[in-house]
Amino acid sequence: MNALIIANTQIRCDAAGRYCLNDIHEAAVVAGHNYKRCQTESFLRLVSTQEMIDLLRSETKSAELDSKSAELEPVISAAGRYGGTYAVKELVYAYAMWISAAFHLHVIRAYDALVTARQADAPPPLLSQPQHRADQLVAASRIFGSAMRVARQLRLPPSRALKASAACAARHTGIDWTSELDAAPLADDVLPSPDIPGLAALLTDREEITLRDVVLELDLGDPESISLLQRLGAAIRSHGWRPHRKRMLGGWGTVWRSGIR
Repeated sequence: MNALIIANTQIRCDAAGRYCLNDIHEAAVVAGHNYKRCQTESFLRLVSTQEMIDLLRSETKSAELDSKSAELEPVISAAGRYGGTYAVKELVYAYAMWISAAFHLHVIRAYDALVTARQADAPPPLLSQPQHRADQLVAASRIFGSAMRVARQLRLPPSRALKASAACAARHTGIDWTSELDAAPLADDVLPSPDIPGLAALLTDREEITLRDVVLELDLGDPESISLLQRLGAAIRSHGWRPHRKRMLGGWGTVWRSGIR
């Protein structure tokens, strides 16, 4: 479908994309409107129509072409057997609205159908793919970061979140961060340690606590060890505690609070 059809009438279109008002007049008559009442000459003589034409002309002054160019004129008249008055879409809508609300709606829907058909016939746009290694790394980093934020919202365990985010980045960019950073393969999950001596008693007497405090008070090892903090976090979570962001000395930090308090 490459033509605008209104009331079973094909509306001609010129090279500049303007539509023939004479054809639209014919379509209005087919739709049941009075021939003389909806003549294009009467519409074009309206003060409101002339004001719209002047506004449309003023918008073309910033264009590179001369604003008086026939290609930029909002309405033109061509003589001859196949001539007629051609107007831009805005004037077509105004003309249809002047005729009647029902015809105006008919024209809008016909034009929407034309645009939808053209979009359906158009080939799908090509997705832009990063061409350089640096661009691929940047794209992979952004996808990884976005996936990690979603994983945290889904409350995935840290190791599963890392593995899923790295896989997501690899699928979309071909960058395998595990290989790129020469890191050890990520485990499917970090298993909690359910039997940490003294943990349950420590949590009983507290309303909130940090992982570092737990490590130091129970003498579990290095408070900077990521693997230890992950196991400890999983163990505390098994007791019904959840992490919360809190403003602390030196900035924001994470504290754990019982979900039943």
